[in-house]
Amino acid sequence: MSTVKKKKDMFIVLTADWHTGSETGLSFTPKNKIQVELLKKFEECTKLYGRPDILIINGDAVDGDQRKSGGAGLTEQDVREQERDVIQLIKMWNAKEVFMVSGTAYHVGIKSCEEKISETINDYLGIPATYVRKLNLTINGWFKLQARHFISSSSSPQGRATAPGRANMWEVLNAYQTGERAADLSVFAHVHYYDLHQNAFGTTMILPCFQAQGTPYGDEKCDGHIDIGMIQIIVGKSVNDGWTWSKQLYSAKVKSRGLKR
Repeated sequence: MSTVKKKKDMFIVLTADWHTGSETGLSFTPKNKIQVELLKKFEECTKLYGRPDILIINGDAVDGDQRKSGGAGLTEQDVREQERDVIQLIKMWNAKEVFMVSGTAYHVGIKSCEEKISETINDYLGIPATYVRKLNLTINGWFKLQARHFISSSSSPQGRATAPGRANMWEVLNAYQTGERAADLSVFAHVHYYDLHQNAFGTTMILPCFQAQGTPYGDEKCDGHIDIGMIQIIVGKSVNDGWTWSKQLYSAKVKSRGLKR
């Protein structure tokens, strides 16, 4: 359990699924119109939220080599180049501390790219950076935040609420069994849409992504709606001060590629 003991309001940015390297993913050096627009939105978020005390990237920062698909949908197949691009994007935040959560092995590899990126940020940028498979973080001595990349999805719109509701229930049950207090906020990603599940027992949040529509996988296998954006939370000095959150969401749509005859 990591603990941050700083008695001041803590500003934390939550983001995930940049998929740097994908033709429709976020890039510091845009190679097409979609990436240009994504970088503009990303810059808007850095100006809106300012310098965060903590930047949390909840998995799939890079798109990987897309080995199964023969590299389809990549603008840059070199994973090392993708990692360098992510580091430049992280530098844009000038965050006081960075946490990187492991993403999907298909994208980030068995030895996670997020781990390598964290090591580089520590060694060469001088920014405290920590890599974890699952984040358990206590902030200001009272706020419990946990973050894991994966959560399941549903092909039906109403079914999307099932997974975060189930995660919230298990967190409460496990806390009861261990005698610990349940997390105030549980954060997931992976499914590329924003969702909020909140009740008296806690809050579960699924983060939006930073990858637009139009990937080969999405075109060929996926239904539904996706969201681009990120979340900021502000944790008060004490439990009496509480915490707040705000979201920044953008449309993930690209211009129609439909054919006419």
